[in-house]
Amino acid sequence: MQTCHLLNYPRVSRKQLTHCIQRTSWLNEGPSGTFSEEIMAQQQLSWTYDALVFLHLNDPHQFIPEHYRVMLARHPAVIVTSPYPIQAFRRLPFKPFDFLNEPLSFENFANCLDKYVAIYG
Repeated sequence: MQTCHLLNYPRVSRKQLTHCIQRTSWLNEGPSGTFSEEIMAQQQLSWTYDALVFLHLNDPHQFIPEHYRVMLARHPAVIVTSPYPIQAFRRLPFKPFDFLNEPLSFENFANCLDKYVAIYG
């Protein structure tokens, strides 16, 4: 099973994402945390580049600390989830692999994972 990392998830959004992750047969929920947790920042430095990273953004102007911006920009598989549409995030400091609107639908989640598997195997 492959592990994914969850970053900056409030309780309700995390519950939706966890439900979708549990419905897959190959994805495991791994470490999670917020931007304010220094321990999480240190753990994230050891992210493997083949792991999915799910990032929740509460609003289009949310502050992302510099060390996270650098890590997210280098990571090839960051999936952003947000209640706001993708058009509101034109100026992200990194290029997400995909974007999922909340509330999450399993169909959109599965399509995103299919795209990931097609590219990264």
